[in-house]
Amino acid sequence: MKRLTSKILAGVAAVAAVGSAYANTTISGPGTGDGSIILNVVDTTTQTSYTFDTGLHVNEFNGSTPQNFSSQLSTDANWTSFINGVGANDTVLYSVAGANAVQPSNFVLDQTSNATAGTSPGSLGSISNSQLKNVNAEASFISAVNNTASSTTFSVFATKSGTPAAYAGDQFSLGTEGVTYTAAIGTAMGFYNYTLNGTSNTTKANLVTFAGQWDLTSAGAFTYAVSSVPLPPGLTLLLSGVVLTTLIARRRNSNAGIGFSAAA
Repeated sequence: MKRLTSKILAGVAAVAAVGSAYANTTISGPGTGDGSIILNVVDTTTQTSYTFDTGLHVNEFNGSTPQNFSSQLSTDANWTSFINGVGANDTVLYSVAGANAVQPSNFVLDQTSNATAGTSPGSLGSISNSQLKNVNAEASFISAVNNTASSTTFSVFATKSGTPAAYAGDQFSLGTEGVTYTAAIGTAMGFYNYTLNGTSNTTKANLVTFAGQWDLTSAGAFTYAVSSVPLPPGLTLLLSGVVLTTLIARRRNSNAGIGFSAAA
């Protein structure tokens, strides 16, 4: 009986150990009304992908605060598995995105792109209200990622052959707008916010440009960098005048002191 009890306890411990080796991500999909902002990296040559939950959410993100997730990627087994499988001549693309899709009017997309400005096909402002509503298609991809066993609770390594639904290379598209949302690793991208503009499906969606740029390197440096905001021209001129006045005053005081010493 004692030996049997020991075996049962050992079995329970083994199951617990296995369970601790696998987990599931808890990425918020667009249907929650506050979608997670995630990184997707795809090796289109080997058809493998890496998805990372930044912990940021669409509703709270205003684009003004720099972010750095390099330490998380550098110690993430899923990133290591993905990047170690990348060949020298492979095509590797990345994107950063988050979406809300709650009926009837809360459709929001935060998305990277290096597309040009304007409203012509392929340009940043070409997305219509009806196309923006297609962000709800991301829900099935997020669900698949969350249901894929992983060594962490914040990332997934997927293959098109083994876990096709969680493979980031086949995730949602907004339709035929032709805007490019991905870039090669090592290429920084702007970040943009799309929201519905009125009720007509054909109207172009609202577009706001965030202050920073996302960038990802093959070494796992993943950052959102925000450039310093230049001062308004009037304020710059005013400050320049103050500095100039101060310098003149200091020079006059300095010259007066030197003259007094010489006279003595």
